[in-house]
Amino acid sequence: MIGVLCILNTLAYDDSLSLYNLDWKRGLNS
Repeated sequence: MIGVLCILNTLAYDDSLSLYNLDWKRGLNS
């Protein structure tokens, strides 16, 4: 059960990082 939570947490963290990176690049371009 803990392993599943860790995997889900990592996926959510990766998603937020990629969204943050997109916003950051968009900020540089503007």
